[in-house]
Amino acid sequence: MNENPTQPIQIVDKAPKWKSQNVNNWAAKFRGKTNSIITDAQGTHDTLFSKSVKRVEGQRDNVEGLQRELYFLEKLKDTGITPEPVTLKINPDRTDAQLLMKKLEGDSFEKTDGSDEVAKRNFGRISESVSQSLEAIHNRGVLVVDINEGTFVIQQMNSDNQDLITYVVDFELAEDIADLSSSEVQDRLKRWYSRKDIGLQIAMYETDFNLNVDTTKGVEQYLGAKSVVEHFIGPDYSWKIDYNKLSAEDRDRYDAQLQIVQPRIEEITKKQLREEYQYAKQVSSKYLPPDEETYVKREFEERLHAKIDLAMINITLPYFLHDKGISVETSTLKHLQRSLSLIVEERPTLGREKQRIVDRINEGGNTNKVLADIAA
Repeated sequence: MNENPTQPIQIVDKAPKWKSQNVNNWAAKFRGKTNSIITDAQGTHDTLFSKSVKRVEGQRDNVEGLQRELYFLEKLKDTGITPEPVTLKINPDRTDAQLLMKKLEGDSFEKTDGSDEVAKRNFGRISESVSQSLEAIHNRGVLVVDINEGTFVIQQMNSDNQDLITYVVDFELAEDIADLSSSEVQDRLKRWYSRKDIGLQIAMYETDFNLNVDTTKGVEQYLGAKSVVEHFIGPDYSWKIDYNKLSAEDRDRYDAQLQIVQPRIEEITKKQLREEYQYAKQVSSKYLPPDEETYVKREFEERLHAKIDLAMINITLPYFLHDKGISVETSTLKHLQRSLSLIVEERPTLGREKQRIVDRINEGGNTNKVLADIAA
């Protein structure tokens, strides 16, 4: 990452009277971070979004995170889907810093209501828009890395207006794609991604797996799709399906996939529980059983089934959507299911329409005919 980002512009020559409203008290208390909406009482200046951080002992450098974010916002500012930076202020002793950006028009995805009927009608458009926005960021040589519902601000989500836009807003952990060749970046990305990506956990457990450009883009498409699905059907630990609801064809697919992945997930779950026990023991043994194996046996079944439910979402997704009263075009559903595939190498790296073109050409179709068919 370039350590000398473009010098940001200043706010105003003469500061107006600003009003500040905090929006994340939990993060302020435990992580040294405060997000605020700052408005000008006279209404003569843009409303700003402020990220303020303090150094917290034992945690990653929050100030460096804001410097990193500024660098990537400057690099991406002409995409039209990231916040426009205004200024970054850092105390000389680097104990705290503040990044100011122009506030985006739209709502933080994590704070919107996934049960809203208009939002449910827009499910397909939202999933496509998230995928396309990630693709646009990747096309500029950037990996977002920290992808969850809070990563996105969506304009017109609760409207049938066609101008739905997904902004990407969090770049404190972002990386340049060009840096994938660095072993340090590889290790950092694999640690971060594998916390949320069961397919990557399996790939890393079985082989000396390294992320390349395509697999990394695929992981981020997986995390984007997973964030959309969680928003509408609930958190991933609640993705338990009634097996009897599945069609005969989907039962066969489910059984075949389960037979392959269950032994791997069992080993991964045991390994993670042992690591979790050892870490917890160092912090406090007050609520822990006296030995590791007792802890593993106590937690194993619940964790195992939650991971299996997560691993099967590429098959079970249509049933969850049906239960929530959400309908979606077949092509959009297939793109989502492919994005959620357990096999990292099979995930799409593009938005739905572009991926459809690439797939047909790769399958041996005449390029000009494929493009003509898509246009028609």
